[in-house]
Amino acid sequence: MKNRSFILSVFLFGCICTQLWAQGIPWEDLSDDEKAVLTPFKNQWSNFPKHRQDNLRKGVNRWQSLTPKERQAFKKRFGKWKNFSPEKRQRIRKRFKRYSEMSPEKRKQLKKRYQNFKKLPLEKRKRLRRIWRDSGYKVPKARAKRQKRGMKEKKRRFSDGRKN
Repeated sequence: MKNRSFILSVFLFGCICTQLWAQGIPWEDLSDDEKAVLTPFKNQWSNFPKHRQDNLRKGVNRWQSLTPKERQAFKKRFGKWKNFSPEKRQRIRKRFKRYSEMSPEKRKQLKKRYQNFKKLPLEKRKRLRRIWRDSGYKVPKARAKRQKRGMKEKKRRFSDGRKN
């Protein structure tokens, strides 16, 4: 019987501690700097899950570490983001997710391609963007030809009795 009550006590203590730990940070415990930045969330703060509160606090710390010039650039980008349609925001989120799931080698390759693209004259970049947009996101012709050539090579090798 003693073991049962001990186990029950430990279980209840664990539940209580978990609840207290999961409740988050009271508004009063935030620093003055955090309160100043997070003021728009003051009324909802206690309803946010702890992980959301933690993320917002990390955002405040990042914000405070920015230079005034970096803050201005962020405000400008955020202003653009707010004006995007929900569909455009969703497309951007999907692209970001795809990018973050890429291997480091693929990311490096993509960055290099983008840097090369930025080096092109403005008119050529505009033309390429137009072609890309109008193509319906199809594979570029040069790559499609290489892929087609590769498929023919595989077919030829397979018909010769070689599997690879």
